[in-house]
Amino acid sequence: MMRPENKLLVQQSFEKVKPIAAVAADLFYGRLFQLDSSIRPLFKGDMEEQGRKLMVMLNLAIKGLDKQDFEYATELIDQSTQQIYERGELRTLLGWLKALPVEVIHGRPHMSTNYAWALILVGQTEAASPYV
Repeated sequence: MMRPENKLLVQQSFEKVKPIAAVAADLFYGRLFQLDSSIRPLFKGDMEEQGRKLMVMLNLAIKGLDKQDFEYATELIDQSTQQIYERGELRTLLGWLKALPVEVIHGRPHMSTNYAWALILVGQTEAASPYV
């Protein structure tokens, strides 16, 4: 769990980034591709639009720091699941899903199915059975 003073620092820092969001997103992706050029082909669309999406997701995530709103978190995960599968970031998806209460996952059949598939794809077939 994040300490309150760290949450405040993240929130205050992001407020400073908002006025230069396009530049910040461009810098982020530039550095990302500099660190690992092999992931560049995963980003086939308009990078300005991708940058806007990044900033929207960061804004939503940072707004959610003060909330233990699992429905909100579930919506964010739902919006990202397809892209996560396409990029092969199953461990990221599993980390997010493990942070949710089991009853939230079971309350959304597609979320439960996505959890099961992610577990199966990383070789944890026995762990997937409660979510099928």
